[in-house]
Amino acid sequence: MNSLESHINEFLETLADKRYSEHTQRAYRQDLGEFTEFCQEYFATDSVNPETIDKTTVRHFLGKLIEDELSRKTVARKLAALKSFYKWAEQSTRVAKNPTLTIPSPKVRKSLPKYLDEDEITAIMETPDLATFVGRRDRAILELFYSTGLRISELAELSLGQVNQKKLTLRVYGKGSKERVVPYSEIAQDALSDYLSARRNKFEIVQYHNEMPVFVSTRNNRISTRQVRNRVTCYLKKVSEQNHISPHTLRHSFATHLLDHGADLRAVKDLLGHESLSTTQIYTHIKVGKMKEVYQQAHPRAD
Repeated sequence: MNSLESHINEFLETLADKRYSEHTQRAYRQDLGEFTEFCQEYFATDSVNPETIDKTTVRHFLGKLIEDELSRKTVARKLAALKSFYKWAEQSTRVAKNPTLTIPSPKVRKSLPKYLDEDEITAIMETPDLATFVGRRDRAILELFYSTGLRISELAELSLGQVNQKKLTLRVYGKGSKERVVPYSEIAQDALSDYLSARRNKFEIVQYHNEMPVFVSTRNNRISTRQVRNRVTCYLKKVSEQNHISPHTLRHSFATHLLDHGADLRAVKDLLGHESLSTTQIYTHIKVGKMKEVYQQAHPRAD
């Protein structure tokens, strides 16, 4: 008999194979680990038989989370992890039934994503010190990030073979190893060319190869997702006073500004690599909010 823990470990391996981000894998590992510990205590055994877990077990787990005063958002996330695991387990015949199938997710009020205005985007691009290698690299990261709306992990994992500098496009492997082609701007290309020139000189590179990473550290190793996140966050805090700002803010800014300038919602969905249009639709609320703000400021009878 395979235990719940062994099934979960197999599921986590599939996430790595499908190129899910380190952050996502870590969240799944934590949430499913908590469920395993709950079930071990619930059934008083270290080796839980997956077939003994039913809807009642899952409901008791969610009830405990609520008793522990976790937010609705956190509870919803943990249930989503369970639903993903059990969907995989049922499809791969690890379990006969999916106990999460009819359990509804807690209703969570969606907060509008934070984004920078266009003046702040200009300011952040001027922040890196172009007299240094790191500054030229960071400028290229910021320009390419805002120009494409990539996920932070997608940006860090780029190799030179994925970049077509003549056509100004990137071939990106997103969630589930799904491939998409994303265009980028000439401004981003200028920053990228400048950085690659500085890198060639710094590390005495004779010729670039497709397998080489696009962005590297001062030791010429691929820069990690965490390093990119830290660098981008540092620059964001220099130009914005918003709380809880993150590199995702540039991705949100990319989508928001495209829609503000008339881009089609479905096109933005494809550029972002969203599976569902409903995920992208949150940006339409931002656009409506902006229109209301303009209305309040400009209409003579708005008040």
